[in-house]
Amino acid sequence: MGRRGLRFGLVTGLALLGGADPASGQHRITFKNGVVHECRILGFENGIFTVELSNGVKASTSQANVARIEFDVGAAIPVPPEFSRVAPSAPAAVPASTPRPVAEPPPPVVRKPPSRVPPRPGMKLALASHWQHRLGRGDTAHRDAGRLLAACGTPQVDLAWKDITLWGKVTYLMPVEEAKTLLGLGISTKKGLSCSLFPPSSFFAHEFSGHFEDGMTRLTLVTDFADQVVAVQLADGTTRTERWMPLSTVYSSEWSLYNFVDDARKANSHWEIGFHVAQGPQRVTGYPPSDMRVISTGPVDNNEGVIRIDSDLFSVKKNQWGLVEESRSRERVRLLVAQPVVDLMLYVIQESR
Repeated sequence: MGRRGLRFGLVTGLALLGGADPASGQHRITFKNGVVHECRILGFENGIFTVELSNGVKASTSQANVARIEFDVGAAIPVPPEFSRVAPSAPAAVPASTPRPVAEPPPPVVRKPPSRVPPRPGMKLALASHWQHRLGRGDTAHRDAGRLLAACGTPQVDLAWKDITLWGKVTYLMPVEEAKTLLGLGISTKKGLSCSLFPPSSFFAHEFSGHFEDGMTRLTLVTDFADQVVAVQLADGTTRTERWMPLSTVYSSEWSLYNFVDDARKANSHWEIGFHVAQGPQRVTGYPPSDMRVISTGPVDNNEGVIRIDSDLFSVKKNQWGLVEESRSRERVRLLVAQPVVDLMLYVIQESR
């Protein structure tokens, strides 16, 4: 078709559009590339045809692309690629696609509660070399400790690591520097233990001053030959008028040693010492102190694998007739020591007889 024929056909078609509803029927458009498509022409302005495609979408195309238009024809053919979309008047049909497999969610992460620090390679109780060949003869300390701790362990040497929490977060065989950091402790003094209950040259005391549980003013970390913590001791040397143990029957003048770590013994035969001993949560002898005012955080009961020894040195002054004139609590001590060390102390007592 020539230019004059196309112009005549367009004019005729537009005249028909002007007198009838443009959406009343299908129209066939033949493009210059030979492709024929059917649609409904909605309007023509400034050389642009606006049409409604078979899927309900509005589109447009330039007059320059069109070779011929036929009005009121039959069923429409698929949407032509020559049209560009104007504005969606209805949602376009989405072709069915193969659904993607839904990935199963990963299994929930089960977090185990934090456990205590596992043993380090080669961790064990460290003692000075040849310590067994330098054990002294038994004395009053051996006598008192033998009577007091006989039911708390077995005489043996067990150097293996044990999962024992001594006090707070301090564990058995924890390096002393790590324990000091955990407890927020500062400068300390270090000295070797002189009490014959402990193997010679093998145990040391790191002492700190401050305010601790139950009114205690001194904290001592007891370490082995490799500076690993094996016991914790709390002490208070403040003189008090009241007894620490709830019952006076707990006290006796027969005891001599009241502080194992400092090898401290009473200075007067009339003075009395009261003891409370527990193995884990089980009471062995005596009764726990009644004055349980906690000044700083920390447990007041010992854990499994810990022997707890509470002692109270009580001074008694009598007159010439044997009547008590004055009595005072002189020193209060709480020792928390690991079971293997108590067993070792009992072994020393046994071998030193």
